[in-house]
Amino acid sequence: TGVDMAKMKIEFLAQYKERFGHTLRDRLVAHLPRYAPMISKVPGLPLLLNLRNHIPLIAKAQEWLTGISAKRSLPVWRSKHFWNQDDLPFVTPQELAKSNKRVVLFADTFNAYFENNNLQAALSLLQKSGYVIHVAQPDQDDQQQNPFCCGRTYLAAGMVPEAKKRITALVNHLLRL
Repeated sequence: TGVDMAKMKIEFLAQYKERFGHTLRDRLVAHLPRYAPMISKVPGLPLLLNLRNHIPLIAKAQEWLTGISAKRSLPVWRSKHFWNQDDLPFVTPQELAKSNKRVVLFADTFNAYFENNNLQAALSLLQKSGYVIHVAQPDQDDQQQNPFCCGRTYLAAGMVPEAKKRITALVNHLLRL
């Protein structure tokens, strides 16, 4: 039919939220890329947040506060995640350009903070295959302190301008490679 339902849903949601506002749940989902790095740095906080999946009373209280169903388990926070490992291959754009077997690995928020094994497996496979790997991350002088974001969480909450801002930062970084 030529109708892009995903795009239509995002457009509707953006207009609806602009008119009626965002809920706490919307904000928690949307801004996950902003606060995930902070949560992971506080000793014991990931473990504490994971209690929600094991103690029904905490899940019910969170449902009442945020609107996130107590019946749904949440992703498990990890204290050891992708960004706090020592052996990540951060090659410069100049080093990357010298190789004819090069690849850029994008560590999205979900995989970096909740499913680290996916990124580790990708790194291992690429390294064993002889690729020079650049892990996309903001430069030290970049105003953006957090790792790059694909904008998906913002789109899910109808925050299209913020999603565009995030993906533009990523694309600008990739264009410099």
